[in-house]
Amino acid sequence: MSHTPPPWTWWTSNSWKRLKRDVGGITDNVLEPVVARDGHPDLVISPADMALIQMAPDLLELAEQYASECGECDGTGIYQVDDDEGEKGDPCVTCADIRAVIAKATA
Repeated sequence: MSHTPPPWTWWTSNSWKRLKRDVGGITDNVLEPVVARDGHPDLVISPADMALIQMAPDLLELAEQYASECGECDGTGIYQVDDDEGEKGDPCVTCADIRAVIAKATA
């Protein structure tokens, strides 16, 4: 069981919010609202995508923990001393990628 690969994009037109994957003109549903045969609302989503969405808060917490434990910048995101990686005051390249993911998730 594997989740739908990224990129995922929210579609918000037509009064329904939908989460889709659109690559090269090929669109896959990740999360799609529907009206069931009995008239009640429901969602179409794979068990793997449900599990990934459910784990998102835990994954964000873990990312924040790892960023706070960065040994190159003492968890600040900014170099504290001059070294081979950068100069004091520069953004830390060691944890920049995980900080970018955190920023994207919390924007």
